[in-house]
Amino acid sequence: MKRFKVFLTLFLILLFAVTYEAANVSAKDDANIHSTVGRVVTVGYYNDELFQEGASEDAIKDGYGYEYLQEVARYTGWKYEYVYGSFDELYDKFVAGEIDLLAGLGYTEERTEYMFYPEHAMGNSIYYLFCSADDYTIASKADSLTGKTIGTLSGLMEDYIKDWIETNAVQNVKIKSYADTTDVYEALRDGEVDAFIAEGQAMTAKDYIQPVMMLGFIDYYLCVAKDEKDLIMDLNRALTEIVTTDPFFTEKLYEKYLSKNAVSISLNSRENDWIDEHNSITVGYLDDYAPFCDIDEDGNLMGILSDIMDKMLTNIGKKDELEVKYMNYDSFSDMLDALQNEEIDVIFPFTSDEWFQEKYGVFGTQEFVTTGVSLVYKGTISDNPSGVLAVNEKNIMQYEYAVRNFEDSEIIYCQSALECMQCVQSGKADYTIINSTRIMQVLDEVNTKSLKTLALANHSAICFATRNDDVQLLSILNKGIRSLDEAYAMTATYNYVSEMDKYTFMDFMDDNIGFIVLAVVCISAATVATVAILVFRSKRTKLMYDMAHSDVLTGLFNRNAYEEDLGKINAVGYSGDLSYIVVDINGLKRANDTLGHDAGDELIKGTASIMQQCMCAYGKVYRIGGDEFVGILNASHDRLDVIRDDLEIAAAEWRGKIINNLSISVGCVEKSEFPDADALTLVKIADSRMYEAKSQYYKESGHDRRR
Repeated sequence: MKRFKVFLTLFLILLFAVTYEAANVSAKDDANIHSTVGRVVTVGYYNDELFQEGASEDAIKDGYGYEYLQEVARYTGWKYEYVYGSFDELYDKFVAGEIDLLAGLGYTEERTEYMFYPEHAMGNSIYYLFCSADDYTIASKADSLTGKTIGTLSGLMEDYIKDWIETNAVQNVKIKSYADTTDVYEALRDGEVDAFIAEGQAMTAKDYIQPVMMLGFIDYYLCVAKDEKDLIMDLNRALTEIVTTDPFFTEKLYEKYLSKNAVSISLNSRENDWIDEHNSITVGYLDDYAPFCDIDEDGNLMGILSDIMDKMLTNIGKKDELEVKYMNYDSFSDMLDALQNEEIDVIFPFTSDEWFQEKYGVFGTQEFVTTGVSLVYKGTISDNPSGVLAVNEKNIMQYEYAVRNFEDSEIIYCQSALECMQCVQSGKADYTIINSTRIMQVLDEVNTKSLKTLALANHSAICFATRNDDVQLLSILNKGIRSLDEAYAMTATYNYVSEMDKYTFMDFMDDNIGFIVLAVVCISAATVATVAILVFRSKRTKLMYDMAHSDVLTGLFNRNAYEEDLGKINAVGYSGDLSYIVVDINGLKRANDTLGHDAGDELIKGTASIMQQCMCAYGKVYRIGGDEFVGILNASHDRLDVIRDDLEIAAAEWRGKIINNLSISVGCVEKSEFPDADALTLVKIADSRMYEAKSQYYKESGHDRRR
C-alpha cells in the first residue's frame, strides 16, 4: 500500500510537470502569432519575363510573382529587402540560409529537407515543349524528339525533362541548360537547340516559336528558408486569409500577367493545318450596324470589323497566309442560314450570351467589345418600364436583349432601327433600345426634339460566332482576340464613332440644299441658317462625345476617357508637375449590404463630388470602376499634400441623406519620384499606395474587409 502511494505521488508530479510545460509552450505559440510583423525579410529576386521583372536596384518591378509578394506583405506586415542574381545563384543562397524567401519553386520531396513549403501554392506551372514555327519534324509524339537537342532552364525544369525522357524511352537526346528564358529563346533562334521546355504561362509569344507538346504540370510555391519557422507560420496564416478574402486572387493574377502568353496565342499544328487547308476566311456581317459593320454607298465594308480582323491576324502572324473575305447580309436570320449552309465561316456581330448561342446552334468566341445600351422613349419612363417595346426583327441581338431584360413588355416588330425610333416618336411604341455607340447615328435621321434617352445598367457584349463543328477556326479566332490589347476594340469603336459623326461638306449640301439655292437670292438669310445648323451639329457632336467619355452615375470622365488620356501622355509626354491620385471607398460593400444600393450610390456620388471640389482646378478626375477613382493632375509636391488633406477633410465632413459617413483610401505618386516610369506604371504605384492605406484603415478600424 505504501509503495502504491509513493508511485501515485510520483505519477501526479510527473503529470503536473508535463501539463505545465505543454501549457507554457502553447502560451508561447499564442504569443508568437504574427510575431514577424515589421520584420525585414530578404527575398531572392531573379529576372523572369512576366513573373518577376525589374531585378536590379533602380528598376521598376512588376509581374505575377512581384504582385504576389506585395499581397503577402499586406497580410504579414513584412518589409522586403531584395537580393538580386540568377536563379541558380539565389537558389544556392536560399538553401544555405542566406535568403529568407524564394518564389516560383516547384515541389519535390527532396527539397523539403532544405526549405519550408507553405500550405497554399502560388500558382500552377504547365510545362510545354516549344520548337521553331517552321519545324514540322517535331510533333506531339515523344519519339519525334529522337536525336534532337533540347534546351531548358537549369534546376527543377532540367530534372523534369530528364525524367520525362527516361519515362518515355526517347533515345539519343541531348539536354542543354541555360540561365534564363532570353538565353533559351536565342538558342532556338540561332539553331543551338531544336526545341526547348518552358512554362507555358511565362512565355511571351514570338513569331518564330510554336508549342507542340504539353509535358505535364507542377505546383509552384513561395518557399521559406528551413530555419525560419516563424516566417512559415505567418506565411501560412497570411495565405489562408488571402484565399478566404479573395478565393480567385491567383486566377486574377494569371489573367493580368499570363493570359497573353505564347501558348495562349501561338497556333498549334492542327490550327496551322486548318489555315493551310482553307487559305481564307469568309466573314458574314450585318448591314446597317455601324460603327461595327456596314456598307457604304459603293457596297464596300465600313466599320471596325476589318480593322479588328487585320489586327488579330497580324498579331498571330497569319496576315499574309490567310485571306479574309466579307459578305454583307440584311438580317441575322439570313446570315445564320448562310453560316449553317457553309457559305460563310464566321458571323459578326453576335451576342456573347451562352444560352442564345446554343439556341441558334453556334459557338461564340470570347467577347471583345462591351458597350452600353440606351433606352429611347418619349415623355416619362418608370424605373421598371413595362409597355410596348419596338424591336428590329432583323436584329437578333436586340431581340434577345429585350427578351432577357424586358420580360413584362409587349414587343412589336419593325424593319430597322430607324423605324423603331419612328414608332416611339409617333406613339405606336412606348420605347425602343439601341446600342449606345449607334444612338447618335440613328437619332440624326429622325426629329429628336421629342425623344429622350436613358443609359441602361445591363451592357451588351459582342463576339464572333462560328458553326459549332468548326472548332479549329473558333480556336484561331480566340487566340487572335487574346492577342489584342485590352482596350483596342473599344478605342477603335469610339474613334470610328467620332469619324462617323464628322460634319462634312457633303453632309451640309445634303441637309441644306434649299438654303443654298435661297442664298443666291438672299445671301444673308442663308448665312444665318447655315450658322444655326452648324451650331446645332456642334452641340450634337459634343453630346455624342460626352456620352462616350462621361460616367452616367457621377458625371466624371469614364474609363474610356481615362485610357485615351493615359495613351496620350505615354505618346507625347506631359509638361508640368504630373501627379496621379487614386481613391477608393472604404466599406462600400457593407453599405450596400446593410442600407441598400441607393446608399452605395450615394457614397459613390459623394466621393465624386468631393474629388471634383478638391481636384478639378488641377486636372481631370475619372471614375474607372465601381468605387475606383483616379485624378491626373498638374500639381507640385506641396500642392499635392494640400489636395490629399483637403480630400480627407471633405470626406470626414460629408453627410448624405441615407448614410452619414464617408471614408476613403488615397494613394498618390509624382512623376518626379520616378522620372523614367511611363504613365501606366505610375498609376500602378499610386494604386499600390492606395491599397496600403486601405489595408491600414481596415486594420485600425477592425472592420471586416469583405463587408
